Amino acid sequence: AARVHLLPALAADSLLHGQLRDRPVHHQDCFGMSVPASALPSGDAAAVLAQLLDSFLAHRHAGVSRLMACRNLLVRPLKLRRSPLACPVSSLLGDGSPARFGRHPVHAVQLSADGRTAQVVLGADDKHLAFRSSVEVRLDAHGMVHVSLANRVACRNAFGRVYMALIERAHRRYIAPRLLAV
Repeated sequence: AARVHLLPALAADSLLHGQLRDRPVHHQDCFGMSVPASALPSGDAAAVLAQLLDSFLAHRHAGVSRLMACRNLLVRPLKLRRSPLACPVSSLLGDGSPARFGRHPVHAVQLSADGRTAQVVLGADDKHLAFRSSVEVRLDAHGMVHVSLANRVACRNAFGRVYMALIERAHRRYIAPRLLAV
């Protein structure tokens, strides 16, 4: 199993840099992991990314799913957006995104001509916040596959800031790393 670690910053060419630019960003993080390319069935970054997005749907982490079920119960009276998936990937279940990557709704997609990098932006807006997440796959020349999950949140009101303060620690230490470790 690959070790997921917190990265110091977004990659310079991350599509996430262009997201939520018209609002103050209240939370941003980036997690990564690396695995040998030989451990994956495909040597093309787009195919690996498609498999990763499928795995977010098919192989949900049990602990994250339980946390999301609790969160959904708590926010139901507030009429906030609910999903069985954690926010970084919850928009995979919707259809409100402006673009598609295969069967998945996305906000943006970028594929390199040489097939060595693939990246999508997921996300949704709600009454209290807007979030965008990028998922990127990079194949290096040394036979390694580098995967990253980066998140950016813009709070829309005081409730959004309180909400982020309450969940930020769990998101950084548990939810986001577990999503990558599928």
